[in-house]
Amino acid sequence: MDKKAKHINELFLQLMKIALGNADRFAEPPTQEEWVELMLMSAKQSVVGVAFCGVERLPAEQRPPLEVIMDWAAVVDKIEKDNVALNETCVKVCSIFKQEGINACILKGQGMGALYDAPLRRCSGDIDVWMEGGKEKVVSYIRKNFPKAEKPGGHHIAVTLKGGVEMEVHYIPAELFSPFHEKRMLQYYNNVQQQQWSNMLPSISINVPTKEFDLFFIIAHLFLHWAIDGCGLKQILDYYYLLKSVKGDDAVKQKAFSVLKECGLENFTSAMMAIFVRDFGMPEDLTICNPDYKKGKVLLEDIIAVGTVSCEELKQQSNVVKFIRRWFRVWRILPLAPTELPWVLPKSTFGWITSKISR
Repeated sequence: MDKKAKHINELFLQLMKIALGNADRFAEPPTQEEWVELMLMSAKQSVVGVAFCGVERLPAEQRPPLEVIMDWAAVVDKIEKDNVALNETCVKVCSIFKQEGINACILKGQGMGALYDAPLRRCSGDIDVWMEGGKEKVVSYIRKNFPKAEKPGGHHIAVTLKGGVEMEVHYIPAELFSPFHEKRMLQYYNNVQQQQWSNMLPSISINVPTKEFDLFFIIAHLFLHWAIDGCGLKQILDYYYLLKSVKGDDAVKQKAFSVLKECGLENFTSAMMAIFVRDFGMPEDLTICNPDYKKGKVLLEDIIAVGTVSCEELKQQSNVVKFIRRWFRVWRILPLAPTELPWVLPKSTFGWITSKISR
């Protein structure tokens, strides 16, 4: 990494700390050119709305030029409007399931956004729904009601709703790679699923998982994506705000962390806690476990690096290129999940082969 890129990264992390309310100004304010870079970086990391909260919190003499603020504000305005529309769609989805007597809840997304200081500024995506009944029942229901649904994946089946909104209907909330850890995770889902169907989020009137469940699930889901191709800061921030929302409830955090340990995610979680404390300014007493700063440095570098590669670029890569890239990446980040990451390539390769055979 060259000196300029390193400086931009440092400024970006300062801006995120300001946005989260853990600092009030830059050590040295960015130049106009650097402000443009910061706006682009926040967009690549899908935190452009949250980062703008940092811009608003700055003293007048440290704010970006007016043209940068106007461009940034226009993007944030669209994010807020998209979230209002997505909230309405989530309410309709939950209502339909309820009318049909089907237990379901909205995973991640709008439920996580409700925990933010500015809920409508979380960059929205598709809608994730966990539906009861297992794979066979869920796939049968979706194919009956959505004939153009995509082919079922390892843990969900994707459909497109009216208006072009993508929805993934999960038979299980998330997967892991090790068959031993996945067995333990499935046991956990079975033990707690009944509590998730009736947990209402009053601010939006949708069913969402309990915070105790999310303390495990958000990490597991984040790890799934991170282990394959990496992830950006958006999902990391979800967990930051989740931890803030359970401040003082140590029993809930301890219970969730015990499941994370049983599923091989202890190192990954402790690395994330290091990012929260060192780079975001979170008080250490809010974390779910002791931070590991050495591993946290590796995780943050990987997250920042992944944010510079677009999803379209990844999609255009051949399967051979993807396999080679994943191979080298897995061994570089192995200390972050030594009992999980060795299973990434075998499982992803097996999944690719079976998808080709079943066509």
